Amino acid sequence: MRYFLLLLIFPLTISGQYYIKKDHLVFGVNFGGFIANSNTASLYQGDQTAYDIYTIFSNPNYQSNFDNYFEYPWQVDEIPTTIKYNPGLEIGFHLGKQKEKIKYYVDFNFAQLNLEDFVIIAINDPNNQSVNPFTYKPIPIFGEERRTFINAGFVTNFYKLGLILSEKEFHIGIPFFGQFNNTKFINNYIAVNNQPYNIIHTPSNLPNNVPGGFAFGAGSGLLLTFALNNQLDFTAGYHAQFSKTYINTVLAPWGLQHSIFGRLVWMKE
Repeated sequence: MRYFLLLLIFPLTISGQYYIKKDHLVFGVNFGGFIANSNTASLYQGDQTAYDIYTIFSNPNYQSNFDNYFEYPWQVDEIPTTIKYNPGLEIGFHLGKQKEKIKYYVDFNFAQLNLEDFVIIAINDPNNQSVNPFTYKPIPIFGEERRTFINAGFVTNFYKLGLILSEKEFHIGIPFFGQFNNTKFINNYIAVNNQPYNIIHTPSNLPNNVPGGFAFGAGSGLLLTFALNNQLDFTAGYHAQFSKTYINTVLAPWGLQHSIFGRLVWMKE
């Protein structure tokens, strides 16, 4: 029954960790996924800046391109109001000091986040003979964002198991950490007929005023550690982190974020 429960837990716990060796420096590589909440995703929905999608669609320099593409009279009908982040790749480095009952560590992680949704254009198509004279065409809208995390904390040894017919051990650990994070806006644009049109979030008179900034939080999780050999371990686990995400003075909410990842660790004698 014990091993059956472990098999149920394992797929859900692929981050940070507890190590088998005692009083060692440890160095590691993190790799996995970051799942952001949607509290700041509205920045990318297309109407959160002075130069938004309405400005783009009314720009006379682009008018002929849009008219040729849509063919008939058209108008913006709907923007995405429930846009969400896609799960992003999270990679980074790990440095720790393993003691007999506890491990102190620092993680340096980087996550690339993307968003995709649609702006709906209503086209007054004379060939449409239905009661509603409009034909609706989705235009993709994209967002790109980068986040950096520094997690510093400790891991306690919650459960230890010696594997049958082997000298190797298996550990379950519980991490507790504080977090400093930085959010950086990268890009926001729509694509009409495969041509990108940027939504500008930086005022022309303040070119360095890019959305994003530093914030903080804290978290915990559940960790599984296996010895691969005398110096190399693999840990799989899950982090839940309650943190602030700073975009600007108006948009800086708190919320729960998730990381699911693995870590390869080398232990220095």
